[in-house]
Amino acid sequence: MKALTLELGGNQLTLLAERGLWWAAQETLILADLHLGKTAILRRAGIPVPEGPDELTLQRIDQLIQKLNPQRLLLLGDVIHGSLQQHAELIARLSAWRATHAKLTFEAIVGNHDRHRAVIESVIDWRAPQTTEAGLIFCHEPPANVLSAPWLGGHWHPMAKLRAGIDTLRLPVFSLEPTQGLVLPAFGEFTGGMDLSQCKGRQRFAVANDRVIAID
Repeated sequence: MKALTLELGGNQLTLLAERGLWWAAQETLILADLHLGKTAILRRAGIPVPEGPDELTLQRIDQLIQKLNPQRLLLLGDVIHGSLQQHAELIARLSAWRATHAKLTFEAIVGNHDRHRAVIESVIDWRAPQTTEAGLIFCHEPPANVLSAPWLGGHWHPMAKLRAGIDTLRLPVFSLEPTQGLVLPAFGEFTGGMDLSQCKGRQRFAVANDRVIAID
């Protein structure tokens, strides 16, 4: 798959067509917005959504771990979608999955959906909503203003609509923001997305099949 590399805060960051970010200097795979458990919550509310997205999400992480051999997995918030108190099966699955990657450091920034994170504290090392490391700030929600250093975030699940005549294509994007940060696309299988239009100072990079392409 064809990736694309950017420099942010003096760091080389590779945008992956798998909708993740590879920080080679720190041997760190960065992902945003897994929203594990979302389909179970919707089904419990009577909404007929399919089963299986959580397993697919974990399988895709496995594929990236096998491909990149990271020393650390860093998640930018919204790892889980809501309360897991009634989802013992998912908790057990996450614990078993974590055990298969025993040598991998597994950290996550706290997101707005991670209110019930205590039930999986044995699986994930949770970090503060804004954490600074090696000239970068890791957060979940993109800040409205410039911070003390360039930042990486998620939360928006950014998408872009591309038009050619009467045809429209909607793709997930990485978005380099005027506030000197990069928003990652949602990694989870069942997350939805927010259309992010072009504006002054914003540069979007769309995930198109097996490559990442600049569209602005």
